Amino acid sequence: MTDSMVERQDLIRLVAEVMKDEQALKLTQEFAWERVVDNFHAQLANGKLLAKGLPLRDSLAHRERHIPSYQWRAIRLQLSDATAQGHGVHYVGVVVGRPKAQR
Repeated sequence: MTDSMVERQDLIRLVAEVMKDEQALKLTQEFAWERVVDNFHAQLANGKLLAKGLPLRDSLAHRERHIPSYQWRAIRLQLSDATAQGHGVHYVGVVVGRPKAQR
């Protein structure tokens, strides 16, 4: 076996290890993001956080309103595009905050 073949095999092994590490990091990041979203949902459902948004009906956004905490059991927040939807309910322009008493 020549030196260049050994170097190539070492390089291939190193690339494989880096790819494995990157995949593990990506999975860790995805899991962490899911935990953040789950935490948001839990706090929205129990009233520790509040949200408001524009209800979307017939493809038209209506006047902004508070999203009741009970709805968070049936709808899912999409932080990437500030929407929440599920079971026939759809909000756009969703913003999340703390109740005034907790600020």
